[in-house]
Amino acid sequence: MKRKILVFDDDDGTGGVVANIFSDSDVFEVVVPDSHYKGVSLLKSSLFSIIVTDFEMPVMKGSEFLKEIRNENCPNREVPILFVTKDVVEAKKSSGPFQKVYFADKPIIISELMMVLKKVTGEGF
Repeated sequence: MKRKILVFDDDDGTGGVVANIFSDSDVFEVVVPDSHYKGVSLLKSSLFSIIVTDFEMPVMKGSEFLKEIRNENCPNREVPILFVTKDVVEAKKSSGPFQKVYFADKPIIISELMMVLKKVTGEGF
């Protein structure tokens, strides 16, 4: 049974690259919502194995997203989150004390992303 992964990013190119990496995997079923609002809605109604998103979304910044998702009422509050961002150092500083939060640089370097994902999931692709 495939594990569900939610991938959303305001940059279609970045989100598409990440989604394509997973779509060739036997491990994950990729879910790509057509908007940030739809993504947040899915997180409140469906369970995922991992979430991959941009830290600097126009609608909700990463720190706000973390507070929303780590809320005790969210079914995905324990799910690992991988943020892709242009400024990993700043994103780490502003992400707060949350657990299971990981970061990868933008533009995406596929080998780096794969290493982070293997660390997060414990599985190869």
